[in-house]
Amino acid sequence: MIGATLGGMKVQFSKTLTMDGEPYQKKRTWPERLFSKPWRPMVKTLTVVPQIPSDEIIIAPGHDTIIVHPETWPRIQRMINEHNKAFGTVYQPFQSHHSFGVPVK
Repeated sequence: MIGATLGGMKVQFSKTLTMDGEPYQKKRTWPERLFSKPWRPMVKTLTVVPQIPSDEIIIAPGHDTIIVHPETWPRIQRMINEHNKAFGTVYQPFQSHHSFGVPVK
């Protein structure tokens, strides 16, 4: 899903950009222990690894597209707005390959 632009590049959102969170132990219920496959009724806990949104930004090579997780995009926008307020410039990191990551007035 393409939903925004940043410095002339399209921003595409992908919910699959996640990373492993902190693993934790979850107690298994009796029905889960008795009717699971493979059958292991004596195992009382299950290790769960939650998936959390990744802070990673992917720039598609050869395209004018940035791929981010939908929950990461508001933080990126907030950081750009804070930068613009602090320095009084318009931050356009992807205007050209010569001004990559440089604020443009």
